[in-house]
Amino acid sequence: MKNFNWGVVGCGTIAGKFAEAVAGMEGIRIHGVADVSLEAAERFAGENAIGKVYQSTAALFGDGSLDAVYLAAPNTFHYPLTKAALLAGRNVLCEKPFVPAAGEARELVELAGERGLFLCDGLWTKTLPVYRKLRGLVAEGQIGDIRAVTADYFFRAPLDPESRLFSKALGGGALLDIGIYGLVLACMFLGCEPVDIRSTAYTGVTGVDEQAGILLRYENGAIANLLCSIRTPAPQKGVILGTGGRIEISDFGRAEKATVYIYDEENPNDSGSGLGKGVRRNLPGSRTVDIHLPHRINGFEYQIEAVVSAIREGKTECPLIPHQESIGLLKIMDACRSQW
Repeated sequence: MKNFNWGVVGCGTIAGKFAEAVAGMEGIRIHGVADVSLEAAERFAGENAIGKVYQSTAALFGDGSLDAVYLAAPNTFHYPLTKAALLAGRNVLCEKPFVPAAGEARELVELAGERGLFLCDGLWTKTLPVYRKLRGLVAEGQIGDIRAVTADYFFRAPLDPESRLFSKALGGGALLDIGIYGLVLACMFLGCEPVDIRSTAYTGVTGVDEQAGILLRYENGAIANLLCSIRTPAPQKGVILGTGGRIEISDFGRAEKATVYIYDEENPNDSGSGLGKGVRRNLPGSRTVDIHLPHRINGFEYQIEAVVSAIREGKTECPLIPHQESIGLLKIMDACRSQW
């Protein structure tokens, strides 16, 4: 089977992780790269042993030898670049967040469908082996019915008005950059159609949300409580709470480990002698399962494999990252931002 040829647009940190993953995979390569800065593209090509540098994104999109393009430009460029690539006949993997709004996502999905092209939102965490394992355990009923999901994704970035994180013109802010990881976790285990969405945020001096909180309620009563910040460090922990147990995921945005606690079926709420009426003891679980599935490279390889496999099979979407879930995720973010 011939090599699968990628074209890459954008030469930042995330594109570097993509290139690192491709370099460690068989039968897949980056054929060429383009960026708004030719100097940046040439430097990126040299650092990653990429043979071709295109003079423009239009030149890259026009190269029929490419099997797909990976778009890793700043957020505000995702929609126009994805549309241009599809109009040029290219299959597309666009880095998250897919596009700023759900309406734009629906338009692009329709365009890809009309042209029989593959289109995928770069929600790479959904393809990680840990989450595939956990979804299987939850489907088997190992922790009962899911009643809540909690997640915090915080880190402290230096305040730089020109950076993609703090620039409103580049689509910066905590929600689009990292809040999406908590939403993906909630959607993986509760779905993307909450019946109630509440959100608040702190807007910093550059006009972007530096910190945000999201509360989702689902039809069955389950709740998701999600926090994100680009100005404060935190453990980045995700927890899935069920009627029969819980799952704790450290560094959930790049998860390689999780611990599953399965409660004692006979007395899950036993307050215990001497603890006082209505006070619950800790619930270590009658059984604990540790899951450790380290990345082969850096984690991006699983998304790349899933996308390449889907394209080679003639599919227009990735089964692990279906279009409707991407649109549902954006609808939630639209609703959050409308409340700020």
